[in-house]
Amino acid sequence: MITWPTLKDGNINKDDHSYSIGNAMRIPKWVLDKMREASVMLKEEHFLLAKYCRFTPQERMHYLRRMKESDGFDIEGFPDNIDPWDMPIRPMKLHLFPLDSVIWKSLEDYSKLALDKYNKHIRATKYQFALLLKANCCGGCPLVYYITFQAHDVARSHSKNFQACLTITLKETMVAFCRPEP
Repeated sequence: MITWPTLKDGNINKDDHSYSIGNAMRIPKWVLDKMREASVMLKEEHFLLAKYCRFTPQERMHYLRRMKESDGFDIEGFPDNIDPWDMPIRPMKLHLFPLDSVIWKSLEDYSKLALDKYNKHIRATKYQFALLLKANCCGGCPLVYYITFQAHDVARSHSKNFQACLTITLKETMVAFCRPEP
């Protein structure tokens, strides 16, 4: 059974009526009230407050430099618990998902869509999707994926790594660009 936070454990933000404990994520007060009213029995692991840390100024500069140099494709090596406002583009932990999961299938489909656009733009190529290598994501609306994948050129019998940036909204999926990995 979970022990619900009380006012003495944290504080209520008067602007948005959200409840927070330290630097944990904010939970709207009405959500906590509804959960209390429903008297839902939850195990502690089902309701974890994500405790976020902030970048130091030097870490922030390092992150921004890497993000700029790689156009958002190479930002590994940072802790998972960095505040989303400090680290908007995050590496996706693909190893945590089964290969037949919806997330793998979606990323492969997005890669194929980007590669089709690349093949139509560069008419001399006939690349086919081969392998998803890594992906980064910038959450929100729109959702932006930075995908690195491998494709095989059927005509020339060689493989090449590609980078694709896609924007996903509720209405459409747009390929911002697809290019060979620099």
